[in-house]
Amino acid sequence: MTDFRKMRRFKQQANDEECLRLLGTAKRGVLAVLGDNEYPYTVPFKAPILSFRKSAIVLKSG
Repeated sequence: MTDFRKMRRFKQQANDEECLRLLGTAKRGVLAVLGDNEYPYTVPFKAPILSFRKSAIVLKSG
């Protein structure tokens, strides 16, 4: 896994189990990524948003 810098508000940081539970029960969300030349963009999505495949989280749309 990539090393990330420490969160500024680390007391509010959720652990891995909490994050996966939230992703597994959310009805909608926004995927934020960096595109070409590090240009940020977001994609909204609805419905059951993920499934687990080994170490990957698979987002589903439509």
